[in-house]
Amino acid sequence: MERITAMNNRIQLLMVLKYIMDKSTESEPVSNADILSYLVSENMKPCKMTLIEDLKVIKKSGYDLITIKKGKTNYYYIPSEHFDTTEARLITDALISAKFVTPSATERLLSKVLRLTDKEMEQHFINDIVIDFRLKHRNCNTTYSIDAIQCALSKGKRLNFRYFDLDENKNRVYRHNNKRYEVFPITMINGMDNYYLVAF
Repeated sequence: MERITAMNNRIQLLMVLKYIMDKSTESEPVSNADILSYLVSENMKPCKMTLIEDLKVIKKSGYDLITIKKGKTNYYYIPSEHFDTTEARLITDALISAKFVTPSATERLLSKVLRLTDKEMEQHFINDIVIDFRLKHRNCNTTYSIDAIQCALSKGKRLNFRYFDLDENKNRVYRHNNKRYEVFPITMINGMDNYYLVAF
C-alpha cells in the first residue's frame, strides 16, 4: 500500500510540473485551485498539502517556478523556454538575409525556429515573413562544407580543398592548375553575408 501511495505521489508531482509548464504563462499564471481541478479531471485524488510539497520540490529541482500573490491566492508560472517576439524576429531575419543559406535550407530552418515559439507567434511570423530568394545562393553543398569545417575545428584536424569557379554550364573550373590546399583551420567568420575560413 505504501509503495502504491509513493508511486501515486510521484505521478502527481510529474503531472503538476507538466500542467504548469504547458498551461501557465506570465500573463496567465495558474492557481492551486486550477492545478487541483486538473488533477481531479485526470482521475487523481489530490491533497492540498501534497500539492504544496510538490511545488516546493519543483522549485528545489531547479525549475524557475515563479509565485505571484493576488490577495490570498498564490499563482504560479514557469517562464517559457520558447523564443520571445524579439528573439524570434532576430533569428528569422538573420536566416532570411544570409545569402549562403539556400532557399530550401532557409525554409527548413525557419520552420524549425518557428516551432520554438508559441503557436500564436508562429502563425504571426508565417503570415509576416517575406523572403527574396533572388539574393540566395543556390549551392546546396554549403551546409556540408560548413559541417566539415566545424567537425575539423572540433577535432583539431586538417582540411584540404581546391578552389573552383562555375562556367556558363555550371561545370566546375578549378583554379591554380587544380592545386589542392591543405590547412589547419582556426575559426569561421560570418561577414558580408558569407562564411570565411581562417586557417594556417
